[in-house]
Amino acid sequence: MFPPYLQESPLPAHAGKWFSRGLSEDSVSFVKSAGSLITGALDSQGEFLYFTCISVTYHQYNGFSETERPILQATKTDQIYEGIKQLILSGELSNDAAVSENALAQRFQVSRTPVREAVKRLELEGFVKVIPNQGIMIKEVSISEVKEIYDLRIAIEEFVVKELTELLSEDDFRVLEESLRKQEKALDNRDAITFHEEDRKFHDYFMRSYGNTMIVDFISKLRDRMEGVNVHLLRQPGNMNLFFREHCRILEALRRRDAKEAARAMDEHLKGGKERLLSG
Repeated sequence: MFPPYLQESPLPAHAGKWFSRGLSEDSVSFVKSAGSLITGALDSQGEFLYFTCISVTYHQYNGFSETERPILQATKTDQIYEGIKQLILSGELSNDAAVSENALAQRFQVSRTPVREAVKRLELEGFVKVIPNQGIMIKEVSISEVKEIYDLRIAIEEFVVKELTELLSEDDFRVLEESLRKQEKALDNRDAITFHEEDRKFHDYFMRSYGNTMIVDFISKLRDRMEGVNVHLLRQPGNMNLFFREHCRILEALRRRDAKEAARAMDEHLKGGKERLLSG
């Protein structure tokens, strides 16, 4: 017997978007028996996790009670997709040398099929390019792309924090302050990858809190394109410390319910990132 919420109630807003064939996004009545197949995405702390749900058990997670959480098993292709993205972030894959499907299949101990599918997805999203008879290479971000992506982020994120000034709750501030603590720890450890992950969660929390799913999806795609570049930027001397102080300033303005200052702090933070990328 499934808990009543699966049959009667919508998912909590923080659970993100669920998709299943033939049913609306807001429906949760699609879980009828173990073995139900559900493919789609869950926005978990700012990251979209693609999954196949092959069975249902229950566990504590991100606001769900022990009797509410479906356990999600990622498909092999999704796991390889995330694995290759991590190689890009860590710098193990670069635009200096191509890597073959065979090499990636051996690294992840899988056949070439899920590697090929994951690479196709990464190519469509602009992360990599496939060069015939050479292999897979990281796709460089052009100067014009950097300008356009940051211009869009500035316009949207400045607007969002201004709108959120009177809406954020104490629970929201606790989440954001915890993110700052994790950023500070990563800064102390000189861990650019972890800092980048917390930086993304910090910014994405504002987008999700505002509640416009089109903005959430759009900003996520923009940030995806800049992942490797942003990690490289954070590795430059002084940048992590600068970003951390700018995040603190944004949160302090929101704490004071100062919409004008929150928007200004976000504007200067993103414009500064844009300028440092273009000058580096």
